[in-house]
Amino acid sequence: MKNTAINTDLNTYLVQFNFQSTNGQFITQGAGLMDVLREHDKNRVKYIKIFDPHKCTFKRVSREKILQLLSWETEAYEYLKNHYFFK
Repeated sequence: MKNTAINTDLNTYLVQFNFQSTNGQFITQGAGLMDVLREHDKNRVKYIKIFDPHKCTFKRVSREKILQLLSWETEAYEYLKNHYFFK
């Protein structure tokens, strides 16, 4: 992992894949979501949640909301809008 410090002011994502192993969940920020999906998505995405810093929990949001939050990051946005999870 490149950066282990997490800034809770940024959008923080929890990605859960359908397989249960030590590599089944990832926490990432911003365009790192695209990197996690590219590198680790072998058995389909179970869910993607966003961290709510006010309640200190991860919550489910719509796929459209995730795309909207990443619309400023062109490469990530283009990759994600064509990814099966967001179709």
